[in-house]
Amino acid sequence: MQLFSILYFLIVLLIVWQPKKINRGAIALLAVIILLPFGILEISDVANALLGNELLKPFEIITILVTLAVITTALDDSGFFKYASYKAILLSKNNGVKLFRNFFLLTIILTGFTSNDIDVLTVTPVVLWFAIATKINPAPYLFAVFVAANTSSMEFLIGNLTNIIIGSFFNLPFVSFFAIMIAPTLVTLVGQYWLLRLLFQKQIPTKILDSAKLKKINEKISKPIENKEKNIFLLTTLALVIIFSALSDFAPFEIWHVTTIGALTTLLSGKFNVIQRFKSIPWTVVVFALSFIILTYKLETTGTIDAAISLFSNAFNSIWSSVFFSSLLGAVGSGLMNNIPASISLSSILAPLSNTLLEGIEQAIAYGLIVGTNIGAIFSPVGALATMLWFSIIRQKGYNFSTKKFVGYGLTVGFFSIIITSAVIAWELSFIY
Repeated sequence: MQLFSILYFLIVLLIVWQPKKINRGAIALLAVIILLPFGILEISDVANALLGNELLKPFEIITILVTLAVITTALDDSGFFKYASYKAILLSKNNGVKLFRNFFLLTIILTGFTSNDIDVLTVTPVVLWFAIATKINPAPYLFAVFVAANTSSMEFLIGNLTNIIIGSFFNLPFVSFFAIMIAPTLVTLVGQYWLLRLLFQKQIPTKILDSAKLKKINEKISKPIENKEKNIFLLTTLALVIIFSALSDFAPFEIWHVTTIGALTTLLSGKFNVIQRFKSIPWTVVVFALSFIILTYKLETTGTIDAAISLFSNAFNSIWSSVFFSSLLGAVGSGLMNNIPASISLSSILAPLSNTLLEGIEQAIAYGLIVGTNIGAIFSPVGALATMLWFSIIRQKGYNFSTKKFVGYGLTVGFFSIIITSAVIAWELSFIY
């Protein structure tokens, strides 16, 4: 059905364009609703897509997203991220280079416990506040935080929604995922840090403030952490969720069971407002993801994906070519149409294909897509929901980070990162298979 294939890509274009700033989740949902009365999309398509299959289990993906959000947004609301960011400022000791390093490291650590979206939402405003208070140029710090958040999200299977989607299609275990991704993530982060230092060397001041202004800033941010008991409870809960998620590879329970128990423990602890916790869940992301799962399922029935499989099949003849090609596909797809639809669409194309290939090449394709859809967030202003959140926050604060400048830095750092990460993954898999 060629008509639906054309409509699918028109919907993607509408989401990228976002006419009159309509919510992207609303655009995707409206597309599903409008197509139903015309018979282009049928109720059975919606039902089958949401019920899922052995490759994709939408209920589990959305459950992980929602339940993790309950914990991580509570941690944000309890002031932990702001406190950690202020500590990073204090530890910089009025040195712009140290501040750059501290924000980069802080983002890596926080993303390891939460997700790139949470980091962007919490650390970015603190960077902007400090920049406004000190009159320094925030660009190096803002971009460094953004890059670190979207790269360190590759570390854990639950670090990014795209990881969960791709992991579901390719059946990637939690521990194996971490074992494969930890080295390339860390190597890439080191390379990114020094590349960013080089790109922004003229914009990072050695001394930020004079002694009088420094004293005032220090007084403002040196207060002890608020809600200490809540933060300890939440950090402990989150740590246990990560530990038991790892154990799910060897036990008769799954990751979504673990995250659900963690969320219920948080909600039933009596320490938090349950209604506020539900309001904090990123429902727009939920709607966006579910709508694209439905649309992509329908796309599979048109034969478009089968045609794409035959087009791509010759590119996957070795572990090295498979990692590099799938990572580039993921990055370019994310840059053009956002990493959520890119991860669903490309996984739908490549997971069935990879089942016919050697196991090492199947893994190479899966981890290549992980790399591409995480780092692809850096490629363009629509690369990920985290990217759009980042732009929204800095514009609300009155700072303009031009699209041209973002794309220039993003493509430079993005392609550099893909080369490093893909090379390390290919090297690892070559030893395993």
